[in-house]
Amino acid sequence: MALTRVKKVPTANLVQGSSFLTTSSNIAAARLPAGTVIQTHRFTTTTAVTMNTGAGNTTCMETTVPNCIAGSKFLCFAHCPNFRKTTGSGTSAWAAGRFLLNGSQGSSTQLGAFGYPETFGDQRYVVSHACLMDGVTAGNNTVAYQLSAQSSGSSWVFSYQSVQSELIIQEIAQ
Repeated sequence: MALTRVKKVPTANLVQGSSFLTTSSNIAAARLPAGTVIQTHRFTTTTAVTMNTGAGNTTCMETTVPNCIAGSKFLCFAHCPNFRKTTGSGTSAWAAGRFLLNGSQGSSTQLGAFGYPETFGDQRYVVSHACLMDGVTAGNNTVAYQLSAQSSGSSWVFSYQSVQSELIIQEIAQ
């Protein structure tokens, strides 16, 4: 690989607020090799979300990723270190997760059930799910992580006791 000589820049151009490094140094999307990480976006929350059994999919985290390139993919990772089945007498409990991109579930975003069958109350889980999603459009894209839960007599709490949960999204060039 050839070495590149750094352009000599007068120090007057390097003052705070200067657009020197942002106006002409953008790389065209077509020049990015496949697999290049374009951007990483991180969303965190300590807001507890209670899911009542049989209520369907409940959004636990949602964020907007700005300035996306059409045709890229998202590598998504959701993590909740304190997901709780409450102390009710519920039995045969399970939970399942999924990712949504701009309100739609992609073909590979269903994440399967876990915690089945549990026959006792007050059970805690660490939830960590990853997914690669197609369908990124140009501009802003919204990613949501949803969980649904079921048991006889219990509810579930995402981010129980205000423990920080996170959603990390990497945009990947194709």
